[in-house]
Amino acid sequence: MSAIAMGPRVRTAPASRMHQDRAPRPAPRASGLHGLTLTRRGRALVLVVAAVIGSLVILFGGRALADAPGSTQQVVEHEVVSGETLWGIAAQSVVPGESVGDAVTELVRLNNLPSSGIMAGQTILVPQR
Repeated sequence: MSAIAMGPRVRTAPASRMHQDRAPRPAPRASGLHGLTLTRRGRALVLVVAAVIGSLVILFGGRALADAPGSTQQVVEHEVVSGETLWGIAAQSVVPGESVGDAVTELVRLNNLPSSGIMAGQTILVPQR
């Protein structure tokens, strides 16, 4: 009597599929935004937006520090006489080379005036330079 030993059944796959079956599958990506990925163009946009925001902070951040309440300015009280204007008072208080228009704007801001009009007898604060 003879015995035939049978081994495990082996299947052969076509050559085109053999490479696909043996290649390791890539690990799934862990992303923080539900599968969204940032493209090259998106990264460039984020970089440009960050640069613009940084530039604005640098540009206007100094102005906020300059107007801080900690910066003190010497002022004197001035009583307005008949015929005086804010422009004339500002012209007397500016140093050479400073704009009189800027001084008028500063007087309006310093005294919380609604406009540049003043009345005789009114007391205003004038920066001492």
